[in-house]
Order: sequence, then C-alpha cells, then structure tokens
Amino acid sequence: MKRLFYVVMRLAIGAMFMVSGFSKLAAPYQDFLTAIHAYHILPDSLAVCVAFVLPWVELIVGLYAAVGLWTRPALLTLWGLNFVFVAGLASAILRKLPLESCGCFGEGGPVHLKPAEMIFLDLALMLIFVLLWRARETTAFSIDSLFSKPAKRV
Repeated sequence: MKRLFYVVMRLAIGAMFMVSGFSKLAAPYQDFLTAIHAYHILPDSLAVCVAFVLPWVELIVGLYAAVGLWTRPALLTLWGLNFVFVAGLASAILRKLPLESCGCFGEGGPVHLKPAEMIFLDLALMLIFVLLWRARETTAFSIDSLFSKPAKRV
C-alpha cells in the first residue's frame, strides 16, 4: 500500500507539471509572458526567455517524473521549480500585487487560482517532494526500476 501511495504521488506530480507546461505551450507565449511580467521580478529579456523555456521544462521533466526516468533528478528539478514558484508567489503577496491569477497553468489553462490559494498548494507539494525524495518506493513501477540491479541476498 505504501509503495502504491508513492507511485500515485509521483504520477500526480508529474502529470500536474505536464498539464501546466502543456497548457502554457498550447496558448500563445505572450499569455504566459504577461503573467510573468505581472510579478515585476524579471527584466524583459529574461522574462521572454522564461516564457519560452519554462513550459518545455515543466512538460519534459514532469514526463520524466511520471514515467520514472531519472526519477530523483526529475523530482529534484521539479522541487526547485516549485521553490521558485513559492518564492515568486510569496513576493507578490507581500508586495500586494493585484494579480487575478497565479499564471501557474497559463492564462487559458484548466486551473485559475489566486496567488494566496496557490501558495498553499505549492507548500503542500514541497512536503510531498520531501516524502518522495526520501522514499525508496518512489522508483517502483518506473523506467528506472527496469535498469536498477536487484540487491544481493545474503
């Protein structure tokens, strides 16, 4: 049962990042760029780069986590992205920016949460990442498990 829990959590987190990346890629990049600009953190040239690259990173690394390919590096990367998202959301909340949506799933995406709502979800995800990182069961039913050597029995 414990093993199934970790597999489901790995799949859910991977799927969530895949949906987030895909929904941003399905819309014009300017939509996500507008969401990035609303946070007033990045200079224009870097914001354009992030608007092009971040959705692909979310999609590809989310896929890696879901299927269990390079599971631990994928989870670490997603944890890092999530940490940056939490920092950006916290900054927006502390500066009282008038954001209608966090922009996490793109402007045309399936989920529209306010920054204060999304920060709680992201903090919960941080805890799940820690659980997944520490558990050996995280790689159960993964591509990684196909290539790992079974432990020798003594």
